[in-house]
Amino acid sequence: RQAGPTRGSMSGSWSEGEVNERLKDWVRVCQTQGLDHVMMRRALVDHSYLTRSSDGASYELSPEGPRRYGFEAAVEAVDVEGVLKEAREEIERKKREYLEKSKK
Repeated sequence: RQAGPTRGSMSGSWSEGEVNERLKDWVRVCQTQGLDHVMMRRALVDHSYLTRSSDGASYELSPEGPRRYGFEAAVEAVDVEGVLKEAREEIERKKREYLEKSKK
């Protein structure tokens, strides 16, 4: 049997069965964690190591490579420092309002 899929060992398009066969060697290492070749194949797609055809019949190495864990673009675009600054300013404003009401 061949080792699991690597950039050097996988080129072109692979059927699901071919991917599964390659992953079975890797599963032996991961069986203690309850992983099987199906879970590994799905994880490889989910994390963008592999791309899957729309009909699910074939797989290829992702040209971009694995994606890093992160958030959607809208979340990544949030100015965290700006939001925190606004929140602190709002807290200070509310404190001032409370203290002014307390004086009356």
